[in-house]
Amino acid sequence: MESQRTNPKNDRIKREYLIYLKDARQRSAATVEQVRHAIDRFETYIKFKDFGTFNKEQARGFKRALVSSIAKRSGKPLRTATAHHILQTLKEFLAWLHCQPGYRRRINLTQIAYLNLTLNDERIAHISGPKSYASLEQYRAALFAMPRATEVERRDQALMALLLLTGMRDAAVISLKLKHVSADRGYVFQDPREVRTKFSKPIETFFYSVVVGDDVAQIVRDWIQYLTEEKYFSPSDPVFPKTLVRPDDRHTFVVDGLSREHLG
Repeated sequence: MESQRTNPKNDRIKREYLIYLKDARQRSAATVEQVRHAIDRFETYIKFKDFGTFNKEQARGFKRALVSSIAKRSGKPLRTATAHHILQTLKEFLAWLHCQPGYRRRINLTQIAYLNLTLNDERIAHISGPKSYASLEQYRAALFAMPRATEVERRDQALMALLLLTGMRDAAVISLKLKHVSADRGYVFQDPREVRTKFSKPIETFFYSVVVGDDVAQIVRDWIQYLTEEKYFSPSDPVFPKTLVRPDDRHTFVVDGLSREHLG
């Protein structure tokens, strides 16, 4: 007999919670997806029992299983910070569930606390160690070694140049339109109505040409000039357009320049 792989009642309440996060709590799609994964992980552990059966033994068992689990990507023990995030996400879901009809008497708020890590692990979860990153010299060497024979290659080099010049988030960079960038002034206005900025904040950004080199800025200037004067892109077109792919006569897909859509 196959083990249960789903629970319609759980599915319905999960869907309500995810809608609540998105529409009432204004959480991003990426955050909502992370929450879904965390809840699914717990539901799998309890073998798809009704969430209303939650108790301290489930909490303690799930916590033990989580902190001793192996991360799929790295093959190493799950990081304490990751376990902390999953447990916090689950605690928030259960606290919300406690307030829903049919669950108030079934879920004891005090038992949710059994999902807490030890104080020592809590401290470890909030520690961020030093990160390794390429030096400016290494980044410049890689940048100027990039091929630029095609317009797709030129786009990729210009994207890497703008990242170095501004330190912008990659999600914001690939959502930029030409009207947001004044290459001659070395200025970018990250308009949250169109650019994917963190917390949807308007951000004014200036090129660090003095630090990274004006030759890096020139790559961006040349690229924007190419888009506007040779490709006839409008101010509302993307700075970094998506690669255009089409089928050829042999019914295989080939690169055919750039589209007018954003890269991502």
